[in-house]
Amino acid sequence: AAALLLVAAAVGFELVRQSWLSIQAFGFNFWRTSTWDPVAGQFGALPFIWGTLYSSVLALVIATPVALGIAVFVSELCPPVLRSPLIFLTELLAAIPSIVYGLWGIFVLVPRVREFQLGLPDWARALPLFSGPPVGVNMLSAALVLAIMIIPFSSSVAREVLKAVPMPQREAAFALGATRW
Repeated sequence: AAALLLVAAAVGFELVRQSWLSIQAFGFNFWRTSTWDPVAGQFGALPFIWGTLYSSVLALVIATPVALGIAVFVSELCPPVLRSPLIFLTELLAAIPSIVYGLWGIFVLVPRVREFQLGLPDWARALPLFSGPPVGVNMLSAALVLAIMIIPFSSSVAREVLKAVPMPQREAAFALGATRW
């Protein structure tokens, strides 16, 4: 356990040591400013950090109900004949590299999002999720690609959690009036 803490401290020390010139030049304003002008030597990471957090939260909001639905269906409601193929397919989706998902998003999903965005009423285009020119490359596309990427992992974890519930607890729930639904 101490070795793990030492390794984490060594990694942190090395990161600070290697970025010390950047820290001295820009300080902590790098994290708080939004100007990115290489010619003037001004760099700010706030839009990148905000975009990452925003798209990740949106992806979790989209993916969580879908992943839980898949997990509940596969572990509780699925006929035994379909259970193994569905488990295999979801685990196969988890093995696809993220670059493939990204390219699929650019070439397949972005045109569909563009069509969707063009069909929206004006009041909906004012929302941050759909704002900007209707080119399809926006937060909705990013969130959908991320959601599709994390659904196999989160459904697999949720399925394992549901499998781990002991049978006496299930039977107790049924005795209190719970159903499989």
